[in-house]
Amino acid sequence: MPVTPSLPDRDRSLVEQIELSLRDPRASITDALRLCVLLSGHAKSASLRNWATKELDGYSRSDELPEYRKIGASLHIDIWRGPMKRTQRISPRALPEELHDSIGEEVLLRQPIKTVEGDAQKEELSYTFSDASIVAAMLTKKLQDMGELHGFEQIGEISWKVNPADVAGAVDRVRTALAVFVAELRSLMPEGQETPSSADTNNALEKAVPGAVNINAGQGAVVNYHNGGSGGITNTSTSGGPEPKSNRGWVVAAWVLGFIVTAVGTYAGLGQWLNWPNPWN
Repeated sequence: MPVTPSLPDRDRSLVEQIELSLRDPRASITDALRLCVLLSGHAKSASLRNWATKELDGYSRSDELPEYRKIGASLHIDIWRGPMKRTQRISPRALPEELHDSIGEEVLLRQPIKTVEGDAQKEELSYTFSDASIVAAMLTKKLQDMGELHGFEQIGEISWKVNPADVAGAVDRVRTALAVFVAELRSLMPEGQETPSSADTNNALEKAVPGAVNINAGQGAVVNYHNGGSGGITNTSTSGGPEPKSNRGWVVAAWVLGFIVTAVGTYAGLGQWLNWPNPWN
């Protein structure tokens, strides 16, 4: 039986190329997303270009994040006692009360999909956030005041521990969304048509990723992410991070300001009693 030679990619429609990319288990999901960016230009679909570009480049702090990029995580702290360190899980409710609405047990994956794919391959994975050292100082003070930490103990790091399989699941949902997108396009496009209309493209995208047509706002913050191996390198993603709320920075800033005011007041009071020099003269 004669074998029909395969067509080179340049002779296939973009929709066909996306489908072929999804059929190849060795192909990175970024290949299909780049083809979606090209298709968006031919189909005059700003929504498809917007979604595919955000998946490739990462979601910013102002972007609303798709549900598949939100995964559960457990909150952990490193407690240092001299040179000795122990790590334990804590409830977000153990944090200072003003942070209860800002830090929970959920990580928002705002990184580029290529980075998320890489994280999914790691054996251990944890994420931290930009103000973690300040929050650690807040928690240290709270636990010392409560008598749960000795004066010579301190919290060095706060991080979320994540199951890499959950991250892999997020990547797989993007692949599934692309498959649904192609299937919907196939059902909407007339036989023989190679380039879908803008309306058909947007309708197919909305079926595949509900809300993607209107992804334009949201909240978040900078994330530092690193693997759980010894000496894991910490990287900073400029595309956003895991915080589910946007008001955490103001809470932390207010706490720091209050701490400074308290320290200055304490110095002034002791200065008068002990006849210390006035540092502001």
